[in-house]
Amino acid sequence: MTKPTTSYSHSTASSEPMPLTEQLLQFAAVVVVAAVVAFLGITFVEWRKRQSLPFCDPYQSESCLPCPENARCIGGDMECSSGFNRHGKFCVRDRDIEKSVKAIEEFIVQKVCGHYTLPFCKQIGPEQLTVLEATQLLENVKLVEVLSINPETFKLAGQQGLETAKNRLIRTQNVQGLLELQCPTDLLEYYKPYWCRAQEWILSHYSTLLILIPLMILPVIVLRGAYRNRKVSKRAEQLYVQVCEALEEKSRNNASGNEKWIVASHLRDHLLTLRERQYNAVWHAVEQMVCKDSRIDQYPKLVKGESKVVWEWQGKLAFLHSTK
Repeated sequence: MTKPTTSYSHSTASSEPMPLTEQLLQFAAVVVVAAVVAFLGITFVEWRKRQSLPFCDPYQSESCLPCPENARCIGGDMECSSGFNRHGKFCVRDRDIEKSVKAIEEFIVQKVCGHYTLPFCKQIGPEQLTVLEATQLLENVKLVEVLSINPETFKLAGQQGLETAKNRLIRTQNVQGLLELQCPTDLLEYYKPYWCRAQEWILSHYSTLLILIPLMILPVIVLRGAYRNRKVSKRAEQLYVQVCEALEEKSRNNASGNEKWIVASHLRDHLLTLRERQYNAVWHAVEQMVCKDSRIDQYPKLVKGESKVVWEWQGKLAFLHSTK
């Protein structure tokens, strides 16, 4: 008896009508989806129509696409102007030509603003460059090699580069009626020669440099002198040891004779290199060491008719000391 009652209550609940709010929301969702689909469909159809439309010939403006910039439209088709490449339904400037235009523009501006000394550096600059002279300058064959531009590309970019350069410069008319190109003040500062900028910087920081330069140079001089003295002292010690060995050997070889001395100048020329002979500092240091050494006696002696200073070993000989 309980099961039929349960089934009856379930069927009664499922047959209840949907609330009005939910019905409105479902209806709104259906309308929105339908509107979006319709909009996308109409947009796609219109886009396809425009894709199939021809380009407008001159003096034609209905049922056709407007002729894009830098293009010529004839017979419903478009042809890009020289220096431009077709990209879809537009004409885009050729990159090589664009680079060439910028190079020519910079060359002309540099010629006008940078290739002469400026009044800021107390120098007189040359006459202004006229438009005719700039055009003749572009016709120079060597300019193609200087700027590393293809000759065909140079022909297309030359006039465009001149026009863009003229827009950056000041154009005035001289007494002959020719159009001159002058450099604006802001560009003068940018294209000012480096030596001129350095001169201005030095003049503006003159008092500071007057203090800093000696402070920078003095330590360098002191360190350089100390390094040189150390180097001379080290070399002199090496030579002093060799002098002692030479005098001791001379005294040993002539132990029974009278000629135990060596001419100092001969010993100097034997031990020193050609470069060291030019600077007396090393040998002078050796002479100072010899003078302070009690084992070495130095005195003048007549050698082959000339007075020479000789050195003689007066200390104990090494082999005699070892024998004892």
